[in-house]
Amino acid sequence: MMTAEVGRLSRQLVEALYVPVPKRVRRRLLELDDMYSIEGQRSLPFTQEDIAGLAGTTRPTANKELMSLQDTGLITVGRGRIEVNDRAGLERRAG
Repeated sequence: MMTAEVGRLSRQLVEALYVPVPKRVRRRLLELDDMYSIEGQRSLPFTQEDIAGLAGTTRPTANKELMSLQDTGLITVGRGRIEVNDRAGLERRAG
């Protein structure tokens, strides 16, 4: 179990150092969607600050990416929630 945890933390460190912020934000959204979507409802109970923390960036930087994703129709950002409108499109952009 400890080996798995060390591996997970190592992957996160490498991602934080070498993966661009927009891609990290998209990946966190997909991970949260996996955990919180219920029978097609894709509303995530997270704020922009939450997403920024999970992606290892600042709120303004995360906000920029979230607004970009909203402009393309992939997500909808609301007060204290984010809805995933097009998971397949988000997956393509997350690489």
